[in-house]
Parts: sequence; C-alpha cells; structure tokens
Amino acid sequence: MAFAKIQSTKELGGGAATTVKAYASDVTANNLLLCTSSSSGPDSPASGVTDSQGNTWTQVGTAVTDGGGNAAQLFYAIAGSTGANTVTVTYPGAAVGSTITIHEYSGNATASVLDQNNTGTGSSTTPAASSITPAANNYLVFSVEVDSAGDGTTITAGTNFTIQETALIISTNQRIGTE
Repeated sequence: MAFAKIQSTKELGGGAATTVKAYASDVTANNLLLCTSSSSGPDSPASGVTDSQGNTWTQVGTAVTDGGGNAAQLFYAIAGSTGANTVTVTYPGAAVGSTITIHEYSGNATASVLDQNNTGTGSSTTPAASSITPAANNYLVFSVEVDSAGDGTTITAGTNFTIQETALIISTNQRIGTE
C-alpha cells in the first residue's frame, strides 16, 4: 500500500514552554503521525512530544542544531485510536521562538516504522544530507529544512519531492519547510 497524506497543519509558538496544535480533523487508528519542531533560543531543542490520545512519540535521531541556539527535530507516533488529537511539544524553558508542524499519513507499517534517518547542516540555499536508500519501494521520505540565517530564503522542494508545509519562525525571515 502506498503512503497517502491525510492532513497537515502548523502552529507558530514563542515565549512559552509548550507549543500546542490540534489536527484539523480526527486522526485514524494505525496511521503515521509526524511532528516537526523548530526552535530558537536558550531553551531549545524540544524535550519531548505528547498528544491527547496518549500515543508514544519517538524522536528521529538527535536534534540538529546550528550552534546559535536554533534546533530542528522530527518525531513520529502511530495513532492508537481514531478521534480528535492535540499535539503538545515541550521545551525545557520558555523558548524564544518555536514552530511545529503536524502531519498524518496512511499506508504505513504499524511496527518497525523507521527504516533510516540522516541529518546534515550547511549554509547553502539547497540544503542536503547524505543520500539514503530505502529498504523497499513505496517508502515515505520525509525531510525537515530550516532557514535560521534570517535571510528570508525561500524553501523549495528537491527533485522528485513535494513541499508539504512551510511556516514562519519568529519573523518573516526564518522559515521551516517539510517535504
């Protein structure tokens, strides 16, 4: 079964120890839930993700930081039931600025969900990490990019990818994108 995007949304937070966002419609049991967090300030990165359904959220790899207090993270969970769901991202203190995006996909496995992950940092207008080769066809490849330079760079999709969501972080000059 191929992956299908069901829904996604975003929330711009800031100055608080949590950023909270509800899915626009009910999530479906056994679907893949994803949450990205981009935070800036002395209290980043995020310390964890919870939701109103009590699902178990797992961080993919470690937070990617730029050394200037900016961090990007990706978390996932499998929806344990069908119904309304609100996601809360918690920071160790009052993060200066934060943005979260939440996504729901169908067509996923319900065990051994994560095949591979990779990270990279850089200062180009075309961010990239080392390549990965999924173990099988029809895998979802999900990427998080953050422009923390404050130069207003537009985030565009890589070849054969589609931008799922973009959001401002703190100001009109910092952006997070997922593809």
